[in-house]
Amino acid sequence: DTELVRTWEVAGTAHADAQFVRAILGGPRDPGVASLLGCTEPVNTGPHAEVVQAALHHLVGWVADGTPPPEGERLELTDDDQPAIARDDLGIALGGIRTPLVDVPVVVLSGDPPTGSSAEELTSGEVDVCVLFGSTTALDPVTLSELYPSADDYVAEFTASADAAVEAGFLLAPDAEELVAETEDNRALFG
Repeated sequence: DTELVRTWEVAGTAHADAQFVRAILGGPRDPGVASLLGCTEPVNTGPHAEVVQAALHHLVGWVADGTPPPEGERLELTDDDQPAIARDDLGIALGGIRTPLVDVPVVVLSGDPPTGSSAEELTSGEVDVCVLFGSTTALDPVTLSELYPSADDYVAEFTASADAAVEAGFLLAPDAEELVAETEDNRALFG
């Protein structure tokens, strides 16, 4: 980052996502909403839109009074001949701007296309727009129970992560509150 540029790389996001479809066609934060575009696999339901809202909020402040947006961490890359995004044991990107959807996951959010799809399709002449929408993969019940002893623990961790993202300037409070409210729907995952 410089005095004039801020670069925000957001973990768990894709070029486009379910929120993009939702903004155009309506509907819930649901990985299946992209079926309206012909996508057969669950697409990314990540926090892209909420972080963009915070970025625009900071941009207005930067223009109006010179207060720059916070600097964001870059996504971590692997150290091999063909660098790729480094991932944790669940498959979630390391580094970057963090939100509760990636730090306290019940799904793995990725910018990578769903299994069986490939960005190579974009250069083959047959364009499958769905590869731009990344993927959402549910965590199995055993993994969830290893991560969170109870639904209350999950909600408490998620809320703390949302508060930290607001404090860091990468989520606006109303968006964080909406994300926390959505965790109530996830209580059913814990039996």
